[in-house]
Amino acid sequence: TLGFGIGIILFTTLIIVFSVNPFNLVDKKKAEYFFLDGTVHRIELETHRSSKNSNSYSISLKLKETSDFIFKLSDNIWSKEALKLTSQFFSKGDSILITIRKEDYQKKISQTVLLNFWDKHSNYSQINFMAVNKDNEDILDLDKYLNLKNKPPNFWTYIGFGFLILMFLMGCFLIYLPLKRRTGN
Repeated sequence: TLGFGIGIILFTTLIIVFSVNPFNLVDKKKAEYFFLDGTVHRIELETHRSSKNSNSYSISLKLKETSDFIFKLSDNIWSKEALKLTSQFFSKGDSILITIRKEDYQKKISQTVLLNFWDKHSNYSQINFMAVNKDNEDILDLDKYLNLKNKPPNFWTYIGFGFLILMFLMGCFLIYLPLKRRTGN
């Protein structure tokens, strides 16, 4: 039971760490974002098969001015219909304004901030964008994105987190029992 307890503790710790990692956190301040002007070189709606009955969607676009990078909107914030309409709204040669994280702009495009290990080795050529504007019209609005992304967790999130805490405590108990038997207390 000692090994099983250690396994449970490690497993639940990994799940908690990866579900609350800093990459999932969104800053509500607009100052943390950069608005990048560009000309559409290519835009497409991508479909990703998630399971038998559901797909996820993303928009992939390339700008003429930053041809080394692919800009992706791959969040589940926007509905499939919103992404389809957005991808149809633009065509090659359109002038647009996309919103990216200021940190991505500084690290990858302007190269004024040094890249860390993760930046260098994990999809360096891909930059996520959150919002897009064409002719001073918000097609996908940053404020709406931030409001949707920063919604408080729902009931099932708390249930899942509570279950992980119980699993962690069970792992601790499974480690405690054999240690208590060995010491004879």
